[in-house]
Amino acid sequence: IGCIVNTSVCRDYIEPSVACLVHGNLQLPSSCLNFDVSNACLGFVNGIHIIDALMKTKQIKYGLIVNGECSGHSLESTLKLMTSPEADLDTFRENFATLTLGSGAVAMLLAREDVAKEGHIVRGAVSRADTRYNRICVGEIDQSQMRSDPQTMLKAGVELCIETWKDATEVIPGWSSQGIDVVAPHQVSIKHTQAMCDAVGLDMAKVFLSIQTTGNIGPAGVPVSMLMAEEQGRLKRGDYLALLGVGSGLNCMVMGVDW
Repeated sequence: IGCIVNTSVCRDYIEPSVACLVHGNLQLPSSCLNFDVSNACLGFVNGIHIIDALMKTKQIKYGLIVNGECSGHSLESTLKLMTSPEADLDTFRENFATLTLGSGAVAMLLAREDVAKEGHIVRGAVSRADTRYNRICVGEIDQSQMRSDPQTMLKAGVELCIETWKDATEVIPGWSSQGIDVVAPHQVSIKHTQAMCDAVGLDMAKVFLSIQTTGNIGPAGVPVSMLMAEEQGRLKRGDYLALLGVGSGLNCMVMGVDW
């Protein structure tokens, strides 16, 4: 393994990096790069993009992405806040999104095409940002609370998704609402996912939904949905898979994968 990237929102310490801890636990060689990538719920897709770039420029042969999220502390703190006598409607509105969070962990091993016997090919990715909205979803440094403006996030997120999707049709080979077979999105709610599908003309039936059982597990959500879709027969060899997400900031990223 030439590089290990951790993409978790949750972390054990401010420093060292979580990737450094995993690197040591796995006893990887000193030549193996190790670092964290933090980009809210888009982190894992960013990690794939970075490892893919390192492999295509022949800097590494193999890369490992890890991600672990634990929402317990945030849920407990938020429930305590919302049930306090001082809580009002604004308190409920700003903190409700925290109650949708889940916990989970995932890892992905990627191999360069010339050393892999088989696998799934990354066709390309497009990322766009609208950082005018960098205060509408804020997680506290101690992970005790996440304040958000859900309605503004939905509207601004859909607008950014439209821009990103349009640019992807010009950059990623084969990217189109008709050409995509399965979508594994970052999932905040079914309403948000439906709004994005409607905005870009994508059939909601192509989307694999996992939030009903996993909750919003942040950057782990996309790879977990990929695995669940394959296990349940929704994602099959030869399918064109779309990875899609909007994260706090705001940032939006899409990625095409030949499964």
